[in-house]
This record gives sequence, C-alpha cells and structure tokens, in this order.
Amino acid sequence: MNKSLPSLPQKKQKQKHVFATAIYDYHPQVSGDLRFSAGDRILVKERINDDWWAGEVVTIGEDSVQDGLTGMFPRSHVHVESW
Repeated sequence: MNKSLPSLPQKKQKQKHVFATAIYDYHPQVSGDLRFSAGDRILVKERINDDWWAGEVVTIGEDSVQDGLTGMFPRSHVHVESW
C-alpha cells in the first residue's frame, strides 16, 4: 500500500528589507505623510512612484521622537541603505 505523505508548505523566499536614513527633516504637508527628522531610520514598505514612498520610522535620531510612525514621504529626503 502506497500512502502519500502530506505535502510540506513551501518556504517563502526571504524578502530583503529596504531601509533609508533621513538626510533632512520632513514635516507633513497633508494627512498621511510621515514626519521624521534627519538621522531617523525608515523601513520602506512601498514604493508609490519615483518621488514618493511609504514607510515606518524604526529608529530615531538624536532630535526625533517619532519611532513607530507610518506614512508617505518624499524620496528626496532620504538616503537608501539597501535595495
């Protein structure tokens, strides 16, 4: 009797996280924008277009208290650490 074994779930490929470091302060212009200060580290969650991305502040710079905030931000205000 040939019993088939249950199939194992396929391993998900590890997604490489993209981080950026703020090089300028950014003060929201509209609701949904991400406020951050120069030196903050941001986890990029989505690339909306070439100019605007969405992300979350994950570490804070010397003058910032924004850890954990999410929203959209201008690409021109950050330096991408990895892609």
